[in-house]
Amino acid sequence: MLLQDEVFHVRQAQRYCAGNLDVWDPKITTPPGLYWISYAFARVLGCDIFALRAVNAIGLTTLLLAVWISYRARNPDRFEEGHSRLLIQHSALNTVLFPPLFFFSALYYTDVLSTLFTIIFYMVFFDSHQRWVPGWARFALLVPLGIVSLMFRQTNIFWVAIFPAGLVLVHHLDQGHEVVKKSMLRGADGFGDSLWSIAKTSWKMNVVYDPPVRDAWLEGKTTGASSVS
Repeated sequence: MLLQDEVFHVRQAQRYCAGNLDVWDPKITTPPGLYWISYAFARVLGCDIFALRAVNAIGLTTLLLAVWISYRARNPDRFEEGHSRLLIQHSALNTVLFPPLFFFSALYYTDVLSTLFTIIFYMVFFDSHQRWVPGWARFALLVPLGIVSLMFRQTNIFWVAIFPAGLVLVHHLDQGHEVVKKSMLRGADGFGDSLWSIAKTSWKMNVVYDPPVRDAWLEGKTTGASSVS
């Protein structure tokens, strides 16, 4: 049984599997990345409804592995500890069990593969920054990955262009000395108790005011202050 919009995706994928790559259903508003993947696996899996849904099931399993690798790469020291290793595995499992991902993995939709290729983009993005990869090499790596992500959902433009640009901007603004950052980011004491003093101190020290969430309180939204209970 086909559900809702799935009927359009299945029909389009089967056209691709039949070699009709120039035929497009005008009711479909997403790019053809999902159908290209199905076309690539058609000789192995086939192209009936169960085979097409299996593509997303495989994608969800791959996503679990990608998220686990990402967590491990971002927390290499914690991974060596037994408790932290279990937490990383649990976090990866929680990600793929997120309802919009888990339940749609049983249908032929773009959600799973769109998320998978966006996660792969971020894995390379963070790794290239940590390893201080030259700008031209970073560009050569990330642009193709971003385009691949956009082939599954055009709204990924936010996640592969706008959001990473914001992260890079904050990184370049936050160039203060590590000792200053460690002493000041624990709370608002080093920044003052007003928006003006926070802005002035941040500008002078080249440090972005970014207290931990656990130390931020509602009044900090208006006064710029945070407190520790």
